[in-house]
Amino acid sequence: MRPSEPRSIEAIKGQLDAFRKGNELFLSFPLDDFASQLASESILAHEDALTDELRAAEVLGSTDDIELSLTGMPVHEHSVAADFLGILLSGLQDLVKLVSFGIKHISLIGEEIPEKVLKESKMMVTGWSASSFTVKIKLPELEGIGAVFSADRREKVLRCLEELFWDDASDRELTGLVTKYAIKSTYKKLLRNVATHKATIQLRTKHKPYGIRLTSERAKERITWMDEPEEETNSLILIGQLIGGNLESRQFYLKVGEITYSGKALKEAHEQMRSFKLGDTVKALLKETTRYRRRAQVEPTVTYKLESIIRMDVETGN
Repeated sequence: MRPSEPRSIEAIKGQLDAFRKGNELFLSFPLDDFASQLASESILAHEDALTDELRAAEVLGSTDDIELSLTGMPVHEHSVAADFLGILLSGLQDLVKLVSFGIKHISLIGEEIPEKVLKESKMMVTGWSASSFTVKIKLPELEGIGAVFSADRREKVLRCLEELFWDDASDRELTGLVTKYAIKSTYKKLLRNVATHKATIQLRTKHKPYGIRLTSERAKERITWMDEPEEETNSLILIGQLIGGNLESRQFYLKVGEITYSGKALKEAHEQMRSFKLGDTVKALLKETTRYRRRAQVEPTVTYKLESIIRMDVETGN
């Protein structure tokens, strides 16, 4: 079980060095029985845990804000596919500028980002390491009145990125982020890059020094989720009682059993409504529109429009 907070780098390195020396001695003996093989697996797992703790401690001691460790198909030994890395870093930069702008403004899809935001939200690649090909990134450090990247805003950007790069982030949480910051197309492009290249990204920050992961499988699922229709329409033929309406605003209220449908009347139905009075039994054709908020697991909104309406004979039902 790993500690919630990593120990000092010196302490971990000391234990890791001692552990590896003992491990070399152990592995020098033949592992020809089940117990020895089980012990070997346990030793290797413990070494991985110490290495992971060391990485976490190094992140906390670093001046960088983000570490991206890349594994999977685009990584080969100590190199990474240039097209994959280029799209990833470009997408990450776009997310940073959009989120940093949206923190203080209501973001609209396709809205032009002010030059000040573009200039002050540029992230810098400060280095990389060949192990799992890790890229180290630093966000701007700007303070003062009107600065885009204050310390508070930097932290909010980082918290947002942690959700976007986390396999276990809920659809509800992602819906809020995608909608608030108008990042659907940008995020979708980044997800498609991860899914197409069958990559796994581990993102580490000082808030999450042990890292969170986004796998290609989860990226593919999110692309499907974001591609689903955001609006569905159905036609409803209903018989009920006209219990309210306003010719000027074109509003109608139709009671069918215990349910009351309300909405706007279209041109033809609006003209037809002039010959009715409240309480009339009518047959109505409604257009039902269901709108989903990015197709996430949140309550959809349903609206109704009256397309046509005719009076019903209560005795004959015609």
